[in-house]
Amino acid sequence: VEALTDPQIGFATRRFTPSLGNSSDGVGDDDASWGVDGIRRKRWSAGGSQDWAAAWKEGDVVGFACDLEAQSIAVSVNGDFSPPNGAVFDLSA
Repeated sequence: VEALTDPQIGFATRRFTPSLGNSSDGVGDDDASWGVDGIRRKRWSAGGSQDWAAAWKEGDVVGFACDLEAQSIAVSVNGDFSPPNGAVFDLSA
């Protein structure tokens, strides 16, 4: 993570429609995407947000994995998938 103030990053399906120009909408702000932010300590899906215990700092390497068989999205920090990272979204719900 570089010194970003709102690094809302994640996955999106083909149905996701990005906003053009300046917008506060990001990945997870609709029902076609999922997003996380370890600076603001939030996660987004289906247009809503939840508190998230993860905390990123400058220099961290953030990774994402989507397990289609388990229907989950997981996040790692510096290669570590242990809580509060790991599976952060259940796609079967």
